[in-house]
Amino acid sequence: MPHFAPLRRPLGEVAMFQRHQGWRLVSLATLLPRLAGALTGCLCCPRFAQRWGAIAGLSMATAAPTSRPTPAPNPMHEWFGADVAVVGQRCITGGMALVVEHVRKENKSGDVPARAGFVYWIVEVRLENVGATQATFTLLDFRAQDSAGFTYMPAIEAPPPALTAGTLVPGGKAHGYLSFLVRAGAEGVALVYRPLAAGSAEPVRVSLSS
Repeated sequence: MPHFAPLRRPLGEVAMFQRHQGWRLVSLATLLPRLAGALTGCLCCPRFAQRWGAIAGLSMATAAPTSRPTPAPNPMHEWFGADVAVVGQRCITGGMALVVEHVRKENKSGDVPARAGFVYWIVEVRLENVGATQATFTLLDFRAQDSAGFTYMPAIEAPPPALTAGTLVPGGKAHGYLSFLVRAGAEGVALVYRPLAAGSAEPVRVSLSS
């Protein structure tokens, strides 16, 4: 029986099995690629995959596609109803009647010029309190949106008489202009009106595009 003497070799070498009554020293650089190749061959074997998949409690069948999470609702979608009115049509919501009387495009709103790539949409509107109690209105009651989904807030500057904010007694009326800085070339632009002071009032939408 051979005598096993302590190995004092560099860390880059390892002793293999006895061959021809002697020890064969193999470099780790030679051994590791061979082991990696053997292991890869085993992992590619279907029987190996099935066996170890069963041990791990995994099904070897094709996994069903993971369902995508439902996107969060867009808060701006609450502004839109199913029906779209046109210029000159009377719309009623939350005790307020709205009529868009005229729409035009300008390169400036009041004394404020439009920035590059945008144009002002000047919207003439009339409001009437058709409810039994007084009602208020502000610029926050209005939005504009195009068919690409871009939403525009009313500009602070608008041609006189500008519609800004106020209170209407029953039967009271207000008339003025709203101004929106909209992308040049935007299509399907619509005015959306929802009297926030009325709480759960349904929004109305009026097409501004000819």
